[in-house]
Amino acid sequence: SYDESKLQFLGGEDAGLTGWTFSTAGKGVLWDGEKNSTTTGTVAKLRFQVLDSAEDGTTEVNLIEVFAANYDEQEVVIEANSGTVTISRRLPGDATDDGKVNGFDLIRMRKYLAGEPVEINLSNADVTGDGKFNGFDLIRFRKFLAGEAVELK
Repeated sequence: SYDESKLQFLGGEDAGLTGWTFSTAGKGVLWDGEKNSTTTGTVAKLRFQVLDSAEDGTTEVNLIEVFAANYDEQEVVIEANSGTVTISRRLPGDATDDGKVNGFDLIRMRKYLAGEPVEINLSNADVTGDGKFNGFDLIRFRKFLAGEAVELK
């Protein structure tokens, strides 16, 4: 269950087991796989689109019915994680304000910190969330682009 005035269910993606069916009409997920399929960790991820009319804030996504069984018709216990979606018109890291977070933002941030006459979105460039843009933001952003597990705030 989710607030349909804020989110649209787009389906999902395989994340450990292939063979998923994601029904956007029925808002459901079904996996019917091969005998003896095994995996650990995340097996599927659900995808939502935030609607343009949604206001900034949070909204819940709750998994309301979860059932899993093996080939021998024995119930399998799985952990299904409900979650919270944070809606924000701000895109942390998008210093160029082009709707993307990439190397162009890094170049613009570096120019700004070097004192070159460039414009940046200071709110988006503040990826540490401390209310200011400085070298700490640049370090965190470089880590993010390198694929390190850091959060852009």
